[in-house]
Amino acid sequence: MYPPTQIQLQVRIKMWVCLPATICMLQSIKRSLCWAHETQQRHGANYSLIVNAACFFEGILESGLGELKEKKSKSLPNELPESLKKKLRNNVGLRHYDGLFELLTGKGFGKTPTLAPFFEGLDALFAMRNVLAHGRAATFSYQSKLGDGGVECIPENQEMEGAYPKTQEYLIKKKLLSVEESKGVTMHTFLKDQIAEHFVLLTLDAIISVMKSLEKSDLETFEKATGPTDEVTRFRDQYFRLTQNEPEFSVVTHITRSPGRMKLPSTYPTK
Repeated sequence: MYPPTQIQLQVRIKMWVCLPATICMLQSIKRSLCWAHETQQRHGANYSLIVNAACFFEGILESGLGELKEKKSKSLPNELPESLKKKLRNNVGLRHYDGLFELLTGKGFGKTPTLAPFFEGLDALFAMRNVLAHGRAATFSYQSKLGDGGVECIPENQEMEGAYPKTQEYLIKKKLLSVEESKGVTMHTFLKDQIAEHFVLLTLDAIISVMKSLEKSDLETFEKATGPTDEVTRFRDQYFRLTQNEPEFSVVTHITRSPGRMKLPSTYPTK
């Protein structure tokens, strides 16, 4: 009597596939909120949009590049340059995916012409996502002096702490945050509509550019794990329409039978 054969199976559930529908839902709900009475809810929606955008970028790249790495595993070099090893030591985050992309395609995001313009924005997004995901406070330090009118702030000695300054600098550069706004930190400083919508659209444009930069055979492998590039493009167009002053949309999600495959939300105008 032979012992029963043991077979080890691994099921990988892609948690990020729910994010397109969630992002569209948050944007739809946010548009119905009144600034005068529901600012907390609006800021909360933008908080979630920023975190979800970064998670969606990571989910797509982890799945697509993971599939590509599995395909190319036998042809990868045994000894890697030290600069590339340093990037790959990070388990998550933009630097990790930059290193993995370089390993599999021969060039990093910064050296790929179609991707380089997104790198600074993605870096700022990930810096902000990291502090938001852990509930970090935006700490604002400044020096003051006693004047005739009481205590006065010294503007040139104002300083933000933690990862927020990197995001602040980027937002000022992109004219999403004025220099005047940056002199004092409120919830509105980082959680206003224009900033959240910019980061969502930036993320989707970057994902599309990553996929379009791949050679045909690599793209086919990538899309096995993520779904077609056209679906991401459609999602991007739908989200953009939700940011405009158009009739309200309802979000309808279609779920495929294939586990882990992305099926993006379809939006239809409500009568």
